[in-house]
Amino acid sequence: MVNERRIVIFLVILFMYVTTLFLGGSEMMKGKLVNSDLFTTNSLNSDKLLSTSEQKTLHTGSIASLLQKRPLVVVAGPNLPKGANEDLIKTQLSSSLAPLFQDVQQTEQESPLVIVVPPNKQLPVYQALPFYSPEQVLGITNAAGEWFPITDEQCACNSQQLVASIKKRIDEQQHSLLGLLSLRTALYHYYLRTHTLPKQLNQLVQASPNNYLSQIPTPPVGAQEGWIYNPSAFQPQRPWESMEQVVGAKGLHLLAKGLQPIEVNISIPEFRMHVVSGSYLLRSYPVALGARNLTPVGDFSIALKVNKPRSATKVYGTRALALSNPDYAIHGTNDPSSIGKAVSKGCIRLFNRDVEELYSLVPLGTKVHIGKTKLKTSSAMGLPGSGKPYLLPGRSDEKSKKFYHWRR
Repeated sequence: MVNERRIVIFLVILFMYVTTLFLGGSEMMKGKLVNSDLFTTNSLNSDKLLSTSEQKTLHTGSIASLLQKRPLVVVAGPNLPKGANEDLIKTQLSSSLAPLFQDVQQTEQESPLVIVVPPNKQLPVYQALPFYSPEQVLGITNAAGEWFPITDEQCACNSQQLVASIKKRIDEQQHSLLGLLSLRTALYHYYLRTHTLPKQLNQLVQASPNNYLSQIPTPPVGAQEGWIYNPSAFQPQRPWESMEQVVGAKGLHLLAKGLQPIEVNISIPEFRMHVVSGSYLLRSYPVALGARNLTPVGDFSIALKVNKPRSATKVYGTRALALSNPDYAIHGTNDPSSIGKAVSKGCIRLFNRDVEELYSLVPLGTKVHIGKTKLKTSSAMGLPGSGKPYLLPGRSDEKSKKFYHWRR
C-alpha cells in the first residue's frame, strides 16, 4: 500500500514537472518567434528605408545623366568663411535643406538635385528660387548630403561646360513651369467666369473672344504622360489652392508648390511692367504710357485678347490685350522709340517681342494693377528669368476683322 502511494506521488510530481517544462518551453519558443518576427519586420523596414533614401551618386560620371532625370531646385548659399572645408559646407547644407527633402519624402516625389548659387543681397538664403537664372554655380547637393563642388580647382570636370549644361536645364525647367502656371491661371479664371471647369484642356484654346490661351503649353521633357488633368480634384471652396491637384506634370510638383495666379503690375513713374506670381517676378518689361497722366489708375482685368489687331496705321503692333475698361489696352507698337515715354492717349505700349510673350503667358481674366507708386521688389522675388522667351504661336481664329479704337 505504501509503495502504491509512493508510486502515485511520484507520478503526480513527474506530471507536474513535465507540464512545467512543456509550458516553459512553449513560452520560450513563443518568445523566439516573437523576436524573430520583430527582427524580420525591422529588416523589412530597414530595406524599405534603404530603397527610398538617396543613394550616394554625385560624381563626375553621373552628373550629366542626373541633370536630365531629376528636378532641379536653385537655392542661394550663405556667405561661408574663407577656406571653409567640405564638412562645414555639408553640415550647413544638410540642416538648412532638411525641410525641403522631408517634404519630398512625405509626398513621394522624385528627389531633386539642389543647385547652390553664390549669395546675393536680393536673394533669400536656402529658399527655392523657381524663376532665378544663375550666372554662376557653387555646387550641387542632394538628399544624401553629398556635396559636388563646381570649381576649376576641385571639380574633376569641365566646369564651364557643366555650368552651361545646368543653366540650359534650368531654362528648360523654368519654361515648363511658366507653362504650368499659365495653364493653372487660365483654368482658375475659366472657373471664375463660368463656375465650372472645362472637361478637356483644349477648351481653353477656343476662338476669340474665348481664347484663354493661344496654345496648350508643351509638357516638360520626359513627362511621357503629358499634362495630368484631373478636374474631379477641384474644390470650389479652394479654387486656386486645389489647382495643384487639378493639373500638373512629372517633375514640376515641388517647383510649383505655393505659386500664386499670374498678375500684371504697372508702375506709371517707372514706365515698367512686372508680371508676377505672388512674390515671384516672372518678367519685367519697359512700357510707354499716356501723356498728361492719361493712363488710368486702378485695378482691371484682361477682357479680350487679339492676335494682330487691326487699325488704320497698325499702331497696335502684333498683339493686344484689352482691359476691362474698354477704352484701354496693353498692346504692341509700330514706334519702338516711344517705349519708356509718356506719349500715348492712355494705352500701355510694349515692344512687339514683349507683348507677344505677355500674350502667350497671360490668360483671359488676369488681374492688372496700374499705380503711381514704384513696384515692390522684395528679396523673395529674386531676379527675372533670362532664358529663352516664352512664346506660343498666335492662331488665325484669334484675329478679328474689326478695327479697334483704343486710346492708343
